[in-house]
Amino acid sequence: MSCSVTGSSYNLAILRSRLLRYNRPRYNVTHAIHRVTRFEIVGPYTLALSFEDGTEQRIDFRPVLEGELLGPLKNTNVFNAVTLDKEAGTITWPNGADFDPSTLHDWPQVRDQFVRMARRWSEQETSTRRTAR
Repeated sequence: MSCSVTGSSYNLAILRSRLLRYNRPRYNVTHAIHRVTRFEIVGPYTLALSFEDGTEQRIDFRPVLEGELLGPLKNTNVFNAVTLDKEAGTITWPNGADFDPSTLHDWPQVRDQFVRMARRWSEQETSTRRTAR
């Protein structure tokens, strides 16, 4: 395969154009990325969370402890085994349960939606148990 100088420049220009086009981000992050920096257990099923941006949230998790993953956290010993995953910037439990730190940061705005989802999880669990009998 032989190329003239012009042909090589042309081919490089096409390759560069394609690389730039295909390596563009496919989406734009339009929300802030939050990280939990510390937490404290302040009551039954209730955590006080501090975030990297200086904000704090006090969250009572009782209404969302339903379903296969979050349901086991109803046991206070399991709930109180919560830890801070510094790499992910969120809280986690030994059974693998965790929350997106942005969800925790914006809890007052997303709480009701999360509670509705938890109720659906509970209903699904109940119907699965009935079906298994």
